[in-house]
Amino acid sequence: MKGFVISWFYPPGNSSEGLVTYKLLSNSKYKYDVWTKKTREKNIWDRPVRETDLVSNNVNIIQNGSDSKKEWQQEAIKYFSEHQDEYDFIMSRILPEEAHEIALKIKALFPQKKWIASFGDPIVDSPYITCKKKANNPFLLKEYIIKEKPSLPRTIKIFISPVRFAKKYIWNKKREEAQKVVKRFKKLNTEVFEKADIILLNNDFQFKRAFSPKQYSGFQHKGAVIYHSFDRRLYPVVSKQKKSSKKIVFSYVGHLDEIRNAKALFKAINKLKQEDTSLSKKVEFNFFGHIGSKDREYIFSHDIDDVVKIHSDIGYKESLKKASEADWNLLIDANFNKELDEYIYFPAKLADYLGAGKNIFAISQLKGTTASIIAKTKGGKVVSHSAEDIFLYLSKIIYQGYKPDGFDKKEVAEYNAVNVAKKFDKLVKEMLDEKD
Repeated sequence: MKGFVISWFYPPGNSSEGLVTYKLLSNSKYKYDVWTKKTREKNIWDRPVRETDLVSNNVNIIQNGSDSKKEWQQEAIKYFSEHQDEYDFIMSRILPEEAHEIALKIKALFPQKKWIASFGDPIVDSPYITCKKKANNPFLLKEYIIKEKPSLPRTIKIFISPVRFAKKYIWNKKREEAQKVVKRFKKLNTEVFEKADIILLNNDFQFKRAFSPKQYSGFQHKGAVIYHSFDRRLYPVVSKQKKSSKKIVFSYVGHLDEIRNAKALFKAINKLKQEDTSLSKKVEFNFFGHIGSKDREYIFSHDIDDVVKIHSDIGYKESLKKASEADWNLLIDANFNKELDEYIYFPAKLADYLGAGKNIFAISQLKGTTASIIAKTKGGKVVSHSAEDIFLYLSKIIYQGYKPDGFDKKEVAEYNAVNVAKKFDKLVKEMLDEKD
């Protein structure tokens, strides 16, 4: 059997969604053509490292050179129409949402084709959107007064500033555009739930949230959960020789920004250093990849750069090597405590950390996907986004030698790409065996 997969991200692009898709497809027993974009620019999703060695005999990559997503969509539909007899099913993977839009049009043209719609992230009631929606316009006068507490002359100057008025207007226009996107996402989500044969989600918490609204509850029978996974073939052989240094090494690989940031962690490290001036001889925190400007500023303004090391982006296999060599792997989830009662995202790096088999130090909500997986696999510690909590457990690790009990191999195996792909293949076969 052969599937046509629509995924904006895929190797050689270095992006989380593309790597997740690669591990799933390359371990599947079926064949695939992957319609993706040609990677040539650096941005926050496709990092400058090209994953040219992530290839598989059962996957043919079709890199479309269009810079426009609209053209990318049109050419995908045209290509599929010309080759539709070759495919038994299609699968669309988001984000971005354009992949589902392609699949909707293909399904309209060829209604007999089975369609798997994979939601890496929810597009309805996304906490990322909710979080931004609640934010006040930073160019309002009162926002300056709250942050700066300016003198009267400075307040008057801010009040009459044409630059502030212009920035306030632009920010409001962007907010209006964002609201239009929310409406479009709701319409798209409803159409996908109606037309897709399988709605794929990556964890149980996201599954529950996706079908809990009354308008979507009737589609729950289409839902299925396929976890993110780790692929043991991609990990290096790590030497079992004793470390040359007794320093405890924490490693973080991936993307941090203004919403998902390390602020609480850095505050905790700063407090540790204030109490122990020789902290840099005992522990080191390595960050590989993009890190937000505010996080960078905090590191250097509080003189913790001897403990916290920032490194440039590295390739995927190199990131697995770093994860395998660390004493503890850091996981930092976005702080959505005000938006969510439980964390609904499954960080792809959590699966990779499980494969590395090293202790995991996760900063997340105490209820949700991350906390649930770490509790089941028994390989780490979850702490809240409180700097005090982080300080407490880092102190235990550094000064008392605290470690988790050790991984439950049976639970970890649930996230092995071989096992995840078997579950996916079974799902595909059952879908194709069903009669319309």
